Parts: sequence; structure tokens; C-alpha cells
Amino acid sequence: MYRIHNQNGFTLVEVLITTSILLLLLIPFFGLLHSTVLHYRTTEVGVNHQQNLRIAMEAITGDLRQCKGLVAMASTTKLGEKNLLLLTENKDTIWYYLSGQDLRWAKKGRLDQHFYGHNPVAGGISSLNFSYNKIPFADSTQVTVKLEGQDEMGHRYAISSTVLIRVD
Repeated sequence: MYRIHNQNGFTLVEVLITTSILLLLLIPFFGLLHSTVLHYRTTEVGVNHQQNLRIAMEAITGDLRQCKGLVAMASTTKLGEKNLLLLTENKDTIWYYLSGQDLRWAKKGRLDQHFYGHNPVAGGISSLNFSYNKIPFADSTQVTVKLEGQDEMGHRYAISSTVLIRVD
């Protein structure tokens, strides 16, 4: 039986040249891939933070639209630029306030002496301000809510809304 032996193959120089050309073609691709993933992560953090602000704003404005008025003082808490005290249809009082970077919601029944619950609504909020159209604030029929926050990347976000309170 006769075998054919082929001694032809790739030399080391040919393999190195081919590998170098392949790397020159792939390096820009991986750089583009890396920058795309980095941009995606940065955008995702910003979108999540903005969504937290929108959730907080929706909770506050929703309760403002349904409230029967503002409360000047409940327990030891006064209505002001940092506190929002709402009167519900059942004569309960809802309190919105900032604790650290958490927007919190608490409730006080008309017969209760203190607020309870103190539930977090949204996080990542660095500033919460309420503006009223009248003094004393409890006589206001319009409330402007301004929320500000900053994400882990240092980007600042702000959202504001003005709500008219229906006075029956």
C-alpha cells in the first residue's frame, strides 16, 4: 500500500501574520462593544433613578387630587415647605415627608394621636419641597411639588408638578 505524504503546511510566520491581522480587525469591535455596554449601564442607572422620581411624584399628586384639603398641624408636625399634610375623605391625615433619601408616607386617623406606617414610597430623593399659593398654607388651593435626586454617577434630576386641590 502506497501512502502520499504531504509536507506542506503553515509556517510559523504565516500563522503569526494571520493572527495579527485578525487581532487588528477584532480590537476595534471589542472596544465598540465595551463602550456600548458601558453606555447601556449608565443609561439604565439614570432611567431607574428618573423612574423613582416619577413614582414619588405620582403618589403625591394622586393623593393631592383626591384630598379634601390641607391640614395646618397634626400631632407635632406642621404643614410647610418640607411637610405635606392632607385631609382625606374619611377625615384621616396623610403626611408626606423626606427621611434621608426616602420619601415616606404616614397616616393618622382622626381619633389617633400619632402618625403610623411611615412607609417608604420611593428612594434616591435628595430634596423635597412644597410650595403653596396662599398663606396660611392650609388655605391653599394649589400646591407645587418639586423633587430632586442624584444617581450614583453624579447626574442630577429634577421633576415638579402643580396640583389644584378641589375644595367642596
